[in-house]
Amino acid sequence: MLYTLFIHNADPRDAGISEDDMAPVKAAFETYVKELDEAGAFVTTQILGMPEVATTVTAVDGEPKIQD
Repeated sequence: MLYTLFIHNADPRDAGISEDDMAPVKAAFETYVKELDEAGAFVTTQILGMPEVATTVTAVDGEPKIQD
């Protein structure tokens, strides 16, 4: 059985968060991925894209509505 973990967040640069501020978060995620990999449960990690190039799909009256 495979699972997907999506982490959705705004671009930290837009909130004025520096690379130094992000370092503990990145380190924690790297540790998490390493542990998954060592357990044989890790497949891949990829950034889907930055928010400014995202497409939003919502349902309006039961029909998909796409916003670019």
